[in-house]
Amino acid sequence: MLKVLLIALGIIDEKASLTFQDLIGTNGCDFKPLIKAEPQRYLAAIQNQIEWVEPKGSCIEVCKYIDTVEVCTIIAKATMQRFSFNEIEGRCLAAFIDENLLLPEWLEIKAALRCFNDTSPTTSSPDKDALLESIEGKQKLVVFIDRNITELCESIAPPAGGKDYEELIRFLYSNETLDQTFEKIIQVFPPSLALIPTIMSALDGDCKRWNLIVENASLELSNNVLEALVSVSTNTAFHYIKKRWPDSKNLLLDTDEHPISTDLIYLVLSERAFHIQDRLDIYCLDEDLDFSSKSKIAAAIISDVLSANMQPPALDSSIIEASLPLLGTLQRRELSLHFIENQESFAKICDILEKIKLEEFTGMRKGNIQLKLPDNDYGERVMSKFQQLAFIKNAKRDHGQLKAYLRPSVCV
Repeated sequence: MLKVLLIALGIIDEKASLTFQDLIGTNGCDFKPLIKAEPQRYLAAIQNQIEWVEPKGSCIEVCKYIDTVEVCTIIAKATMQRFSFNEIEGRCLAAFIDENLLLPEWLEIKAALRCFNDTSPTTSSPDKDALLESIEGKQKLVVFIDRNITELCESIAPPAGGKDYEELIRFLYSNETLDQTFEKIIQVFPPSLALIPTIMSALDGDCKRWNLIVENASLELSNNVLEALVSVSTNTAFHYIKKRWPDSKNLLLDTDEHPISTDLIYLVLSERAFHIQDRLDIYCLDEDLDFSSKSKIAAAIISDVLSANMQPPALDSSIIEASLPLLGTLQRRELSLHFIENQESFAKICDILEKIKLEEFTGMRKGNIQLKLPDNDYGERVMSKFQQLAFIKNAKRDHGQLKAYLRPSVCV
């Protein structure tokens, strides 16, 4: 390139065959002022070259005196090489990054980031130009990462530890890289428990990015991580719980040591993808839900039990009582039938029916009463089960009802 400049300026003959080092020393010629004095003429001359055979070293020398994007474009064409941060003059780093001439390695990103941080103004000596250079350089670095993420992920990640590493993590997590780039970054730099405070500061409540972390990163399963995620967002914490279910169930059961937010418990108890018995285990342990929440959740759980036609789990009195305000007569009858058909003991059936509070079973425990049930599928199934258990002899139809007397002997 220097030869082209010297020829363009008429200092040497076009046929001269000299190396770069020869040119530097030609007639004591100092090429530095020539480049500074004739940058556009120089650039125009080298752009007209047909063959590009410039050595890497000469390109770096030129960049020390013309640090424009135009020069970097020419260098890219001339060398077909990429440069290490240590080879680049600090002032032209942004241009090299912009032209994709920096080596796509995490250590290079780390070094470039440190350079941009170092050029930021201090509070004691503000420098608007330096601040602008730093901001623009970091923006170019984000684009460079997006553009080269595949090659970057194949390079060696810098060892964890130290301020520079934290700065790199904060930069990678906080900047607006593409989602697919971010998903790869969190694979290379997973959010370990030690890094979570740094990452929380970097993301500043960005729930979308936290959800990407929960979905794609190898987050450890612990109460500390869960508590951190709860502080970000209930939905993010729930995403974490659901992603790791059923292993994450124990985090919710361990409420004595690590109290979990009521809103998160509500989401878990309302999630129909979880097994009903798991939801019941958590429901029975939680004492912080207000009654209206308990009632809504209890009714949903009971509805799921009935629709799944499953064997009744251990529904204690609290969940039945909580659900009653939201259960109509038909649902209460369905719940009663569900338990009657899965029980053998008269006493236990009476316990359940007393909790459900259906008028047709009032006083049943006291004995010798006449049961009157509607003449439909519900009534037939109840009477059939009672007859099978010898609670009654038989049932008779009478004006749209099924009627039968309880046998006194079973009520003892």
